[in-house]
Amino acid sequence: MKGSRHDKGNSFVARFLRVAAWALATILLSSGCAASDTDRLIENISEQGFTEVFVSQDTAPGDYDVIVVIASQEHGSAKSGAVIIARTTWQTYPRDVDEFHIIINDTNALEGTKKDLVKMFGSRAIDARSPWIPFVQITIGAVALCAALLVWRRYRRLRKSRNYTG
Repeated sequence: MKGSRHDKGNSFVARFLRVAAWALATILLSSGCAASDTDRLIENISEQGFTEVFVSQDTAPGDYDVIVVIASQEHGSAKSGAVIIARTTWQTYPRDVDEFHIIINDTNALEGTKKDLVKMFGSRAIDARSPWIPFVQITIGAVALCAALLVWRRYRRLRKSRNYTG
């Protein structure tokens, strides 16, 4: 029966699921923001003369962040290139780095920990942030948006039903 509470298109659950699906799509599309940090690092390393740059960051249990940079270099030693990449990472990458591995021309050129980076380059000029912060912010925003849409739709339906003269 049309207008019934059990009408498939108008049920609260169906509306909620539609809004939740849109929110999930928004979260998934917006989670590309987290990837943009690594994209910017790839650009920064490429600007230093490296090619075929690949960056990966994994967060191990206990919030232990490991970053791996793989790149190719035509001129210079792998060791000097790795120092340039380490400096670029330490000075421009906004996420925390607890351990790093730099591979140049298929050679493990440099690896170490945060303490090694501090010894080599001093304290960071930027504040390192957790990779979860953008995800949490996006999730909170999506939940707030869903709640606002549900309240707005409910208000609109109540207003329509009161103005209905039959």
